[in-house]
Amino acid sequence: MKTRFDRLSFFTEREKLIFRLVRELGSQREVAKRLGVGDSTVAYSLKSLNFKVMKLLNTLRECRELELLRDEDLLMVGLHVGGGGSER
Repeated sequence: MKTRFDRLSFFTEREKLIFRLVRELGSQREVAKRLGVGDSTVAYSLKSLNFKVMKLLNTLRECRELELLRDEDLLMVGLHVGGGGSER
């Protein structure tokens, strides 16, 4: 059965695998050892995943500032409203 994380199409399968393994094994080094790759490969995948999340959050913030999304919309999906946004 797929989890919600598995259904997120903007992450690659490799990024999803590495993220899950880091949570399971506790360190990038252990993940690298398990996958037979260098630490830098794991670090790059985690950095890429983080960049995508930040890009998504920035897009949501911009949509809120352009009033394409309301505070209530963000609260409905469980996102904190406040800080960093423009005052209306």
